[in-house]
Amino acid sequence: AIMVTRGDLKKIENSLIMFKNQRWRNKEMVVVCECNEKSIRSMLENYEFKSLVVAVSDSNLVLGDLRNIGIAASSGEYFCQWDDDDIYHPMRISAMMAVLIQSGADAAFLEQWFLYDLPKNKLALSHKRVWEGSVIAKRCVGIIYPSRAKREDTLMVNQLLQSRSTVLVNAPLLYTYCVTGDNTWGPQHMNRLFQQAVKNFSEDEAAAVMESNPAFNLVLG
Repeated sequence: AIMVTRGDLKKIENSLIMFKNQRWRNKEMVVVCECNEKSIRSMLENYEFKSLVVAVSDSNLVLGDLRNIGIAASSGEYFCQWDDDDIYHPMRISAMMAVLIQSGADAAFLEQWFLYDLPKNKLALSHKRVWEGSVIAKRCVGIIYPSRAKREDTLMVNQLLQSRSTVLVNAPLLYTYCVTGDNTWGPQHMNRLFQQAVKNFSEDEAAAVMESNPAFNLVLG
């Protein structure tokens, strides 16, 4: 799992707990960071899964570059994107890997995921598309993100869809994309995601969805 982080230690801690709770046992976390390296290394000592911290000091590197650094540093047969501000069901890796292995495809993506606006406490189910951030893929495919600060994952996926076999997984509960106010994309983009959603949940409906994913308690508790 490749985590590119800005160094928010609370987000990283929550994300590491979610990674620890993944039902997939043979796993490795690669953290690519520009700050708080020592604190992150110290935090990772509390977990038994394999881990690696890659400290980056070059301020000219953008998000696409940092994702590539993480993939290159990893040692697994497969990799997945693991953003530190999102919410992952304990079956996120296992369920997607099962589909990926059974299909024989090179990469798997979710066709829907949940959207959660933390400041507004608002939950929605996204429209259907290939959600780039949910990627799980074979490392041997040689995925390279373009050197861009935004849309690096969209351009990577477009290239992948043209050149490799992919499979879509219909299990939106596995991944909740969080709007924090500090995302790469600004408020207009986030508002558009909620406008395009197939369902915006009432407070009671949202509570029922959150109860089915124990990771929500970690982030909201």
